[in-house]
Amino acid sequence: MNKRGFTLAEVLVTLGIIGVVSALTIPSFTARTNAAKIGPALSKAVAVFEQASQQVLSEANSDSLLDAMVCADGSQTCAASTSVTSSNSAFWSNFGHYIKGSYNSTSTSYTSADGISYSLGGINSNASGNFPAETSISDNCNSTTLSGCFMIDINGASAPNRDALDRFYFVLRNDGSLKPVGSEHWQPGVLQIANHSWTDKCNKDSIPTDAKYCSGHIFENNLKVDYKF
Repeated sequence: MNKRGFTLAEVLVTLGIIGVVSALTIPSFTARTNAAKIGPALSKAVAVFEQASQQVLSEANSDSLLDAMVCADGSQTCAASTSVTSSNSAFWSNFGHYIKGSYNSTSTSYTSADGISYSLGGINSNASGNFPAETSISDNCNSTTLSGCFMIDINGASAPNRDALDRFYFVLRNDGSLKPVGSEHWQPGVLQIANHSWTDKCNKDSIPTDAKYCSGHIFENNLKVDYKF
């Protein structure tokens, strides 16, 4: 019986084909794998913060986060004075017992021990008296610029530090809850309006026109990332 092996040329051609197929498929597979991790990681980060908020409220026996917090001047009437209106450090000092981590005065963000960064974006400068639960604490998050939203970076200082990939945006309510930007009724006291929903800005199978709205996409899509990036 005559046995014939592969020639060197045949082996090289086969390896070349395998290399081309791998180059085409591996990046796509890696992207899908990484995308599948985003929703659960973000959901966990939100849950950690909201649980800490409830502990702050419970300890103060209050349903108002601003009223429950100890302010920069040591008082507990943040909403009635200017002592905490621009003080991120005063805000985060109230969460140290419940979210182990550290405050970075340069980036004005709080990073937990497991590497998640939370950024307040500024306390509402119009704070006065008791806030209803639906009122936003995050300054200007209901504006078109979204410059003052509460931000979560699930990778902390690590790359890619890009909206819709590891940075996500929320409205912080006075009851301690986080409302994803772009989700239904995310704007405090405002009904959903055209062009302010994730379905307009970060829809399925589309490249986001405003990546900040992808937070709403994730939480109203069973934590799945179905937008393109």
